[in-house]
Amino acid sequence: MANSSVTYGLAGFGVIALVIVAVFALGIEIPLWAMAVLGILAMAVLILPIAYVKRPSVTIDGSTVSITASGVDLRINTSDLRSVEFRDKMTTGFLQKGHSNGWMISGTCNNPEFGDYTLCADTDLPAFVVVRYKGQIVVFNLKTVEETQEICEQLKTRVPEHPRRR
Repeated sequence: MANSSVTYGLAGFGVIALVIVAVFALGIEIPLWAMAVLGILAMAVLILPIAYVKRPSVTIDGSTVSITASGVDLRINTSDLRSVEFRDKMTTGFLQKGHSNGWMISGTCNNPEFGDYTLCADTDLPAFVVVRYKGQIVVFNLKTVEETQEICEQLKTRVPEHPRRR
């Protein structure tokens, strides 16, 4: 599935390109500097959505864990948490739907271990928090290894004791 940032960037680029072609086709005279501005604008519209992926943010407020990033806005009740674990490496798999700029990934991914899951992470950072809740999995990290470990420890204290299922 196409990355939505790339889709919007290409759409914006296409619109500006059509304006440039229409100007030439209609024979409208535009100063060279204006054409240069349109060209630069077209490139910016194409590149900026691809390059910008919002870094994950995690907050714990009472009984709710909020995880937000580009295209991800999760609210998880702490009573729904099943497990929280820290990992220093992980096979992320491939992005099915969401945003990526090559190192920051935010969206729905798929890998052999989890199947479909939500990933909000800087894949160059060797720190990941894996949260299992209500049959779902979200994996994220923060700006540093230390911040990621700290939020992981905070989340572990919020995992309720569930009776073992037989």
